[in-house]
Amino acid sequence: KGTLPKCKVTVGTPTHGTLAVTNGSTPLAAGENTVNEGDALTITATPAQGYQIRKITIGEDEYTQAPSLYTVEENVAIGAEFEPIKHTITINTPPAAEGTLTVKNATTSVELHTNDKVEHGEKITLSATALAGYSFKHFKVGTTTITDNPATVTVEEDLTIEAVFEPLPTQHTVTVTVPNAAEGTLSVVRK
Repeated sequence: KGTLPKCKVTVGTPTHGTLAVTNGSTPLAAGENTVNEGDALTITATPAQGYQIRKITIGEDEYTQAPSLYTVEENVAIGAEFEPIKHTITINTPPAAEGTLTVKNATTSVELHTNDKVEHGEKITLSATALAGYSFKHFKVGTTTITDNPATVTVEEDLTIEAVFEPLPTQHTVTVTVPNAAEGTLSVVRK
């Protein structure tokens, strides 16, 4: 009875995720392993939170996801690369008469605009400026209301951002003439 030729399978150690390779029910260790030619390997790449698979490499071949099974035909290196998930920012511009909203990357201070992409976990800074006759009420970030101005937000999903302003109460000047005290009193009541 002959023995099957042996092949070396080198399993990489990716950053920002894990790479698991199994030969049947036997897991292969990171680094060099020896298997039989013809063995079917299961490859599983799992990104860390906030990351996604960039590519899986098997020898010279690249995949966007791991194949369900890989049959070993020669010495081969198996690796995985992960990249940060990028989230889309949507900025709802407030009515021009009410105020302005500025959104910046908190690290680089670069101003962001609608449809810009921000890496998962990045911080952004929101600032609002009310125009004459209005005051800042709050930011609406997704379904969250934030009353701090400026405010810093950590991006963990696609976000829609808006600044809400409210009109200042109308003020009136009231002139009161005080009667002669001997004639009575005057009361001013606000309603």
